Amino acid sequence: MTADRGGWAGVGAVFGDIGASYSNNRSTERETGHTEKTRGWELELPLPIFDWGGSASARARAEVQRSAAQLQSAALRARSEARTNWSRYRTAWDLAHQQQAEVLPLAKQVQDETVLRYNGMFDSVWQLLAQARATTQAVVNTTNAQRDFWLAETDLQLVLTGTSAGDTALPGSTAISNNNNEPQGH
Repeated sequence: MTADRGGWAGVGAVFGDIGASYSNNRSTERETGHTEKTRGWELELPLPIFDWGGSASARARAEVQRSAAQLQSAALRARSEARTNWSRYRTAWDLAHQQQAEVLPLAKQVQDETVLRYNGMFDSVWQLLAQARATTQAVVNTTNAQRDFWLAETDLQLVLTGTSAGDTALPGSTAISNNNNEPQGH
């Protein structure tokens, strides 16, 4: 649409100031009482002495350049947002995969060894409870990592489809740090 206006700016620069109007005037002299009526079409044709349309075409060119710059800026922002969300997605996937594949099985194995040591009377009840708490925390951390992964994947899909909610941090990242500091119940 902006480029179309650029073409009309060249035509309008030459013919844009042409005016046509219909007039119906009546004037009466006070002294004689004579009434004069004039009716007809008036055509106004300016003489392009100083302006041959340079300002109109320059304005149209500037508008096209401004629109192109806005388009380029939007494309750069979209690529940047896609790269950022891909990085978040990949990091969340790596963390969730590590929790699921390495940390959680290791915590369960340590829990099983602690139960065996308790049954052999090498560990106390307090050590067994502490290990159970640590295993439970590993399960919570795995669940939180999976949640963060799914949120990151949703954000990435939104960016790739062009309906991004904007540049926001993962909402679960602060919740994880706050949950680790809360006292644990029985």
